[in-house]
Amino acid sequence: MGNGPRARILRRDPGLVAVRRAGRVTLAGCLGFYACYYLVAEPVMATYALFSAVAMGFLSQIPGPSSRRSLTLLRSLPVALLLVTAGTLLAGNLWAATAGVLTFGFVISYSAAGGPLLSGLGNGMQLFFFLACFPPYAPNTLISRLVGVCVGMGLLALAELTLWPDRHPISVEALLANASDELAEALAARSSNDPNAPTATPITPDWPAEACVAGVAELGAGTYGLCLLRSLRHP
Repeated sequence: MGNGPRARILRRDPGLVAVRRAGRVTLAGCLGFYACYYLVAEPVMATYALFSAVAMGFLSQIPGPSSRRSLTLLRSLPVALLLVTAGTLLAGNLWAATAGVLTFGFVISYSAAGGPLLSGLGNGMQLFFFLACFPPYAPNTLISRLVGVCVGMGLLALAELTLWPDRHPISVEALLANASDELAEALAARSSNDPNAPTATPITPDWPAEACVAGVAELGAGTYGLCLLRSLRHP
């Protein structure tokens, strides 16, 4: 592959997934910032447009293909607006802001238990409240802040669809099917006394290949593979 800059990047980032993502975040953030700052002459709006693109595009890890990520960004926009509004209004009182940070921080962090989607959104979402809580207390800038969030997240959602979209990921069903095939082949080779097969002792050494395949089909690759790994560690 060589030792040039491109070769080194490809070794660390196969498929240039991180590079494409950085390009989308950079373009969306810069376009929103400069448009709000120079065309509208709203520094606060420009700040929140840039922050929204960075928070949701870089700090958040939204799973799925480009179309699903774009839809997730649009669906999470009302939550981001609510967090900015709450942070702006609570910033006038130190104890209220502290209680809000503890409450929203705990709720958003605990929401990660709901699955990879909520877990990926949590890091970026909680920063909307934290940024709005920072001094100075300026409730008169609330509209500019909300518009800036809409601009930043809207541009990022558009960039997800149009700028270097990722390849469609392999489905979970396909991954499980490939894992089942490889596991069945390995167990079949082990039961046939293949000299090239692994030397670890499975749960039942003389288990026929048909039973192994049936076990994979009945239990699923994940459960059966876990049982196999457990038997290899504890023969």
